[in-house]
Amino acid sequence: VFGSCTVTRNFTVDFLAPPVVDLGPDTSACTGTPVILNAGQTGTWQDGTEAATFTVNTAGRYRVAVSNAGCTTEDSLEVSFLALPDFSLGDDQAGCEGEFLTVNVPAGLGQIRWNDDSTNLSRDFADSGIRWVDITDGNGCVARDSVTLSIVPLPTLDLGLDTTACDDVVFTLMPAAGDGQIFWPDGSTGPDFDVTEPGRIIAVIDNEGCINRDTVEVQFRECIYFQAYLPT
Repeated sequence: VFGSCTVTRNFTVDFLAPPVVDLGPDTSACTGTPVILNAGQTGTWQDGTEAATFTVNTAGRYRVAVSNAGCTTEDSLEVSFLALPDFSLGDDQAGCEGEFLTVNVPAGLGQIRWNDDSTNLSRDFADSGIRWVDITDGNGCVARDSVTLSIVPLPTLDLGLDTTACDDVVFTLMPAAGDGQIFWPDGSTGPDFDVTEPGRIIAVIDNEGCINRDTVEVQFRECIYFQAYLPT
């Protein structure tokens, strides 16, 4: 009978600390503003990508897993997006020189700021340009809308100086005019006008709704014609 044999060996057991990952609490952002999630280390995200950060553009629950020698820790959070103020400055507008174009901002949506820092709800403009407005709501979300304003110059019309013409010949007004249709006192249209009666002549020119006018005073008198003879 053989005696029992005993072998004794010492060994060390180490317990690895699990990795620590914290994405923070559930969060929200304004629509259109990406949320950057940061695991603080390389991890595997819910879509299988491996990176330290993950960019979120859509609401939902997101998670990440980090590993250390076989030890894995996960964390997740909910991301939501807040609606922006919903408003419109209306359609683009066009007007004629001398007119005002009015732009209104809906009330009650938040803090208003125009491109020139005005805070008025309604404004009148007499010049062309692009005007935009930012509205910031109680959540700090900002929405912007813009409108294009076009002021069209009035068409030119010049009937000339007041004048006196002979009463036995036709006197024709031939004004200097820009683009547009000229309307004469008798309802006729055209580039010139035969004056048959003395008095004030008022003409109107219309170019796509932009109207200008001019006046001229025409008087008639009897003209005496003579023939000059030179002696031989």
